[in-house]
Amino acid sequence: MARASARPVAYRTPEGFAAQLKQRRAFARWVAGEHLLFARETLRPLPTGEWGLRCPRDLEAFIFKTNNDPTLWGKLKRLRMPTIVIAADPDLPDAGAPGLICRALHQDTGIIYTIIRDTTHFLQVEQPSACRDALMAFLQSTDVTPAH
Repeated sequence: MARASARPVAYRTPEGFAAQLKQRRAFARWVAGEHLLFARETLRPLPTGEWGLRCPRDLEAFIFKTNNDPTLWGKLKRLRMPTIVIAADPDLPDAGAPGLICRALHQDTGIIYTIIRDTTHFLQVEQPSACRDALMAFLQSTDVTPAH
């Protein structure tokens, strides 16, 4: 939350923002080229010639502040449809809260749980094929097919 509140509201270029992302340890496992794609989708051109955040930093900070609703797990237990949690690796030395929370969610609710090894908070960006494969395997095992 504090990091989101302190984030700059504008950047000179998406490439400059991507370079900053590459320097952060949290984004070190991203697939090559994803930093720039992320920057281009996160920013929008401003009339000043700079690039501003599409999601205002105060809104992002608010989301971080309020996304820990403790009643959600109880609601997940009541789901009556096939459900899977595709999660970051909770066994990494630098495992973050998302991986640890997903493991605890599985242990508490029994929801089907798949770990994408060697991933952190951004597992879909770090190992997109593995995430897709995990979802497709789940859909095939539950006889649920995605709409075309």
